[in-house]
Amino acid sequence: MVEHRTPNPGVAGSTPAGPARMWAKVLKFLREVRGEFDKVSWPKRGEIIVLTTLVVMMVFLLAIYIGGLDAIFRQLFRLILGG
Repeated sequence: MVEHRTPNPGVAGSTPAGPARMWAKVLKFLREVRGEFDKVSWPKRGEIIVLTTLVVMMVFLLAIYIGGLDAIFRQLFRLILGG
């Protein structure tokens, strides 16, 4: 036996949304997203360049540090294990 229910507008998800209603919701969401993006304080070009340079330098230094530790431990293991 199939149960038939009438849509209840007061309950979320109880009414099937047609394509027009769905697109209206999507457009409303996109308008709200744009409004939120307008509130964001974006960094200036100079600030982006400085911070990006800092990140690249730190990655480079960390790579040298880890590479150095790797070389030291490799030599230690060769001495200990006789390889």
